[in-house]
Amino acid sequence: MSTINFDTERSKQIGKLEKENPLATIEEYEQYLKEYESDYITRIYYILSLLKTAQLDAAKDEIRFLDDIIRYSDYAPNLKNDSNRLNRLINQLAQCKFKLLCCQGKYKEALSYYNQNEQKLIGNIYSEALFFLNSRTGNIDPTRREPNTYLYRQIVEYQEDDFMRNILDKQSGKTNDENDDFFFPWFPIEPVITEVKNHLTDQGKLHLHHIDDTWIFKCNDCGTNHNRPVDFFKVSTFHYTKDIFTMTPVFGFTQYPGAIDLTEKVKKFGTFGDN
Repeated sequence: MSTINFDTERSKQIGKLEKENPLATIEEYEQYLKEYESDYITRIYYILSLLKTAQLDAAKDEIRFLDDIIRYSDYAPNLKNDSNRLNRLINQLAQCKFKLLCCQGKYKEALSYYNQNEQKLIGNIYSEALFFLNSRTGNIDPTRREPNTYLYRQIVEYQEDDFMRNILDKQSGKTNDENDDFFFPWFPIEPVITEVKNHLTDQGKLHLHHIDDTWIFKCNDCGTNHNRPVDFFKVSTFHYTKDIFTMTPVFGFTQYPGAIDLTEKVKKFGTFGDN
């Protein structure tokens, strides 16, 4: 069996860039794939980065490219006679296809695709997506919010008051533990929420998971993430809505050009840093 050597260490290092700037990751993957076009596993990571940065058309094109590679795998030097590598590629491509359908808002197609490819889509990461898809396709009673945990009841029926209680309880220490992510006491949550709603556009939007539209905001010393003071926070809504279900401090994104800087505006709200 012939073996083609790729620069796997370089590929791994590219992936590590994503936490600070997912767009830089894409640029590096594109350069890498010009040199190692047949490194199809790294191309999977490239597709996932495209999905994460909401570049859905480009991701769709790359998925089609890999579909053709798999269809004619007997002619692909690093797949021919290597069933393990081929099966890994098929399974990972299925994960990309499923996320693409979710991000496109094609919920019936996504649910059908999952049911047909369940053996390729294994793991707890899909439980929230499946609940979301079933809710959006009418398979869950829209009046049954309880007895669900916070995220699941918000999926069933979104209530902004529930979101506000959740985030304020974390800030006050009622529900968080030492490893939780929460805003510092002086951070003016309510006026910031009003402000961030003005910025929930396609510009800078990310899809960090299967069910979210997410934006990154900067505000110096706004909170803590796993006991680390941080200067950034994320705001997540359910796909194609303005229903914010998560607003929390995050680690990373220090080089992300799509981050919206609210530091000066938050200072003007009058409570920032007064304590």
